[in-house]
Amino acid sequence: MLCAFAAQVEEVTAILPATWRGITTHLCGRLLTPYGLTAPANLRIVFRSLFHPSRFETQAMSRLPSADLIYTRSAKAALALASGPTPVLMESHDPVRDDAKAGILRLAQALGHNANGLVAISQSICQRYQQAGLAPDRILVAHAAVDSCRFAQAQGGLLARLCAPNALQRPVVLYCGSLQPGKGAR
Repeated sequence: MLCAFAAQVEEVTAILPATWRGITTHLCGRLLTPYGLTAPANLRIVFRSLFHPSRFETQAMSRLPSADLIYTRSAKAALALASGPTPVLMESHDPVRDDAKAGILRLAQALGHNANGLVAISQSICQRYQQAGLAPDRILVAHAAVDSCRFAQAQGGLLARLCAPNALQRPVVLYCGSLQPGKGAR
């Protein structure tokens, strides 16, 4: 996501929760290599709250660099920043969690003002925020998924793994997540 943003804008600053592993891999230039990517020159990564992970959002928000847009997956941060001068887009993966962290009615109201908005990863998340009062023109549905056409001819199971062309070079894909309604999996 960071690399995709960086290709579209002049500069991207990512504020990430600090872990020893994350900091070390970043300093060694390998933070994005598990994804087959290298960090673009216009991507700046800042780590916050190494010793107090529970304070990440508070520390990240207290020292934000100047920006034209804030993009966050944190309901708590979106609610706190939505009344500020910088437009906020919040990406929602789980409206139940958003409601627990910040109150979905309050989020819908905050994201409905100024140039703020919501990126919903499924149509059901979009509908939930509309029910909470967020206008449809403030919501972009961007499914968190892959292009299923690329896998139309795929075969599953052990036999396909052993007998498929380039079997030893092909990755094994494992989905770890929830198939609950609203999570984007179809």
